[in-house]
Amino acid sequence: MVTALIGFIGMGMGAILMGMEPVSTFWLAVAGIFIKGMLQSISNAPIIAILQSTVEPAMQERVMSLIISITSAAAPVGLLIAGLFGERLSVQSWFIIFGGGCVILGSLSFLIPSLVRLGENTKAIQKQAINSKCWIRHKYECH
Repeated sequence: MVTALIGFIGMGMGAILMGMEPVSTFWLAVAGIFIKGMLQSISNAPIIAILQSTVEPAMQERVMSLIISITSAAAPVGLLIAGLFGERLSVQSWFIIFGGGCVILGSLSFLIPSLVRLGENTKAIQKQAINSKCWIRHKYECH
């Protein structure tokens, strides 16, 4: 989970870079978008891997559909809030606020040991599940 947290902090730094750049340095804002996008992929990959290794295969489609639905539903709510306050604050301010929030929350997340260690014992959980429930019958033999 450390990789995901570092990616989350990096996303925040990319957003701050996007918000701090004046119009005359458009190329730096594009660099910030690139950094944010790359680190978002790095942040999401371990989370999806943890979900796939801990959620029973028969339930994975439902769990992933639920996660995608929740994140998709959050986007319009965020845009609504940003639209309401966007008239009072500049768009650049929103990028700096969002980025700062990501950096602060990502950094504080390192203080939660169970979150940092999340995903470390997924192989043991998988082996135990295979031996006890045998829910992956097409790949492994039951013992």
